[in-house]
Amino acid sequence: MHGIQLAIFCSQYHGGGRIMKKISTVFVFLLCLFCQTVFAAETPKKLSVCLIYKVADPVIQCQNKEEDMAAGQKEFEETLLKNYSKRFNVKKIQRMDENDIRPPKEYAAMVQPTEIPLVVWVKLEGTGVSVDHYQNAFGAKVDGVAPSTFVHIKEVTVDKKDYAVYGWDYGRQEYTAGTFSLGRVVAAADTDPRRNAKNAIKAALKDVCSVNPDINKYADPTAYAIDQDRFHGYFRKADEMRKQQKEAKNAQEAPLRARVDKFVAYIHSHPELGVTNLVDANRNDLSTMSQIMEMYIKMGLYKEA
Repeated sequence: MHGIQLAIFCSQYHGGGRIMKKISTVFVFLLCLFCQTVFAAETPKKLSVCLIYKVADPVIQCQNKEEDMAAGQKEFEETLLKNYSKRFNVKKIQRMDENDIRPPKEYAAMVQPTEIPLVVWVKLEGTGVSVDHYQNAFGAKVDGVAPSTFVHIKEVTVDKKDYAVYGWDYGRQEYTAGTFSLGRVVAAADTDPRRNAKNAIKAALKDVCSVNPDINKYADPTAYAIDQDRFHGYFRKADEMRKQQKEAKNAQEAPLRARVDKFVAYIHSHPELGVTNLVDANRNDLSTMSQIMEMYIKMGLYKEA
């Protein structure tokens, strides 16, 4: 009898264990779902935009060897859409001449009520050369030279409430196909001007439509937040955060800046020290100026009040 009761008890116990296991599984699943929802909420919402791109004819012409403008525009717009769709919900895309300057209100009038205008400038800004250095197992060195292309991209959005304009200027960036080495021969990977221009534009668009991989989210959360807002087109918010960051940095550097300014004034009043040009050239580099100042203090050539 006791054996039967024990068997029943064990059966109930193991059955209860299975029930608890199922409950635990459901709990973990719900917890994971909740976490996913929370983390997803941290990602800024994709903005619906009308992408208005401003380019000169050479940007379109370099898309194909025939320099066919219609085919080139189609291919270029496909490249734009492929990249900008990572960042925005692109509802419409259209070209404007790069010299067509309009007030913000007109751009706002060009889009649907649920969209905002995203204006993108893509400029080819000349060519240069890129040098790669090679060294063989015996220590012999040789330089490889390849043509490079400079691309400049700017983006702005127009706030439809007050027609304020906010944007991001990526500056003049250099791109090259590089060089390759075959034995003692070093050659440029591609010397065709059209292909180099086209590929430079594609590389530049890919870069601006990517998050900055050099920013550590955990070590520098502010820079990460700014880049996320930049990536998703919240330029006004990114601009405000950059201003706050700059103000905080200026406040932190203010005591050292005051010391450096006094040191610079002293150097200018004592030209016999012969470092006026050095000081003027590095005046805005607080780190370098601090080192120079400390060196002069240790040498007894300068004494702080």
